[in-house]
Amino acid sequence: MLALVDISASVGLPAVGNVAAAAINLNMPLAQQRDASMSNANIIGWYINEWLAVTGMSQAELARIGRWSPGKVSMMCAGKTGYSREIIEKCANAFGIHPNELFLLPQRAIKLRRLEVIERELLSNDVSG
Repeated sequence: MLALVDISASVGLPAVGNVAAAAINLNMPLAQQRDASMSNANIIGWYINEWLAVTGMSQAELARIGRWSPGKVSMMCAGKTGYSREIIEKCANAFGIHPNELFLLPQRAIKLRRLEVIERELLSNDVSG
């Protein structure tokens, strides 16, 4: 199991869904995290598994939220089924993220949110200063 750390308070991030925690394994090379020869179905399954691990959500809970059978979620996570816009949107909604964030490593998505917060603060200081 991944070690989790609550980053929302320390960086001023608004908690969005279950994504207030980030895995600490930020230095693992991307090549070790995702094999370049994976099919599209395997890739979406890989990312879904990453988000499940970071959020602490079970496949059963994802199935309930997405209104899928547990078997369908199992197949999605195993990369044995195709995906559609609906699947991407439902998964993103379940994880409390934007659909494009589903295809980012959770750690990177959280880093980008940190940068957005800093950017807004800097811009508001420029306008008010």
